[in-house]
Amino acid sequence: MCGIAGFLRTSHAGQPPGVRTDRLPAVLRNRGPDSHGEWWSDNRQLYLFHSRLAIQDLSPSGQQPMASQSGRLIITFNGEIYNFRRLAQELRDAGVNLRGHSDTEVLLEYIDHFGLQRGLEQAEGMYAFALVDLANRTLTLARDRLGEKPLYIYLHQGTLAFASDLRAIRAMLGDLGPIDPSALDQYFYYGYVPDPLAIYSRARKLKPGNTLQLDITPNQQLAQYSVDSLFQDRCRPFWSIDAAWAAARAIPYATRDEALRETHATLTRVIAEQAVADVPVGVYLSGGIDSSLVTAMLCRISPDRVRSFTVAFEDPRFNEARFAAAIARHLGTEHHELVLTDADLLAEVGHMSHVHDEPFFNPSQIPAVLLARHARHHVTVCLSGDGGDEVFGGYNRYFWGTRVDRLLRKLPAPALWAGARSLALFSGVAAELAEMRQRLGGPPVQNVRQKLDRLGACLQTNPGIELYDYLLAISTPQGPGHLPAGSAGHFAALTFAEAAMLTDQRHYLPGDNFVKVDRASMSCSLETRLPLVNDKLLDVPYRTPRTMKWAHGQSK
Repeated sequence: MCGIAGFLRTSHAGQPPGVRTDRLPAVLRNRGPDSHGEWWSDNRQLYLFHSRLAIQDLSPSGQQPMASQSGRLIITFNGEIYNFRRLAQELRDAGVNLRGHSDTEVLLEYIDHFGLQRGLEQAEGMYAFALVDLANRTLTLARDRLGEKPLYIYLHQGTLAFASDLRAIRAMLGDLGPIDPSALDQYFYYGYVPDPLAIYSRARKLKPGNTLQLDITPNQQLAQYSVDSLFQDRCRPFWSIDAAWAAARAIPYATRDEALRETHATLTRVIAEQAVADVPVGVYLSGGIDSSLVTAMLCRISPDRVRSFTVAFEDPRFNEARFAAAIARHLGTEHHELVLTDADLLAEVGHMSHVHDEPFFNPSQIPAVLLARHARHHVTVCLSGDGGDEVFGGYNRYFWGTRVDRLLRKLPAPALWAGARSLALFSGVAAELAEMRQRLGGPPVQNVRQKLDRLGACLQTNPGIELYDYLLAISTPQGPGHLPAGSAGHFAALTFAEAAMLTDQRHYLPGDNFVKVDRASMSCSLETRLPLVNDKLLDVPYRTPRTMKWAHGQSK
């Protein structure tokens, strides 16, 4: 995993005025501390930069920007291609001899030999890259199917810049211009800036599963575009969640046993591929279902003792580390527990603006940074169970949202109003009872008042997409949120839980969960891999009927 950056300017000869590239090594060092490199076109109008965190092929043959053997293609690549060994075998079968064994070289030569479209179709992984085709005179920017890795694009006065984060673009161009009011509204609504918006009005994030392709001929006039019109004209999807879901749903598993066998076999293959690295690999273990599953399967696959990492809190109301410790003992991992105090968390607040290049709110973002920093002392790669809730149906908003959705569709408005009023009156008493129960030795129940107040407010919404949007939001400003196109159709045609999961995968995952994981790990040069959201694994939950995901009053 690395940091990438670059720019293109075709309306004037020479280096764009005011563009600086000398700052990039320092700005992107946290993403790639091992080495850095750059590439210039002959006319100095196109520039690629790469800051490397060496994971596969630690030798100089893995350095970037990298040229294909033919000399036709140049790439700067951030991420991992997990099935690169299979792709390498296809190349060898086709008579292509590789110089090294990095996944970047495999992808580059695969594209050179079989074409960009087939490369994007066959590559499994998390990535963002810029690819220059000198023969066809094009620059292609691409982002992985689900949006695990970020790619920002900025356009102003004929200069297009791109990078893994906005700080790198600012280092090249200086002032990034005005804040986007719409993006700011969405941040206050959701706690993050959803794709393709960015906090600056001249910048956008390339949407997951998309490419943006530009001619690099000198007569192209980028100045005629705004960043939004450029996206509308030049962005193309190479993969669609909706299409993948529809295709898989057409061939559902017939029995629960079949679904379990396929889940186990596919996850075994995915974790085996993601455990491949030329550096030490560990795993995050919270003690929940997802991280425990990933840890257990990694222990079965790994020839060495697995190193696991978890966060503990001094405050017993929030400390669940005992579950992780129990799983670690059962599996025999080398377990590392980081105990955090309130002072530890407060001391990190000022550092968050250096971790996140856009406004971002997530309750676990500070512990995520501290845990990644702790793990980096022992390993360079960590597997994580993030994403399991979104694809296998673990969130309460799917389970309870389905029940509330039914109430909203069945009960008359006066009954819903009376229910909301009763919950508002009862929430304070319920919170006091929960605190009393905990003082008497019972298990802690967090945020009872807030949960009941929120449930009451949900009874005053409309069913379907409006209910979902309210459950996802962290505040209730005027106006709707910025949900992806087509979301309303999902809620009209599917069950509430199915539509909510699909919308989460298109909106919440790339906007919130992936941002937290990527920025936290990259702030300390740690690569985090998420096997439960591998694009090839998605067929399993998509083919699993809803009745197998939620049964007997239980979710995932």
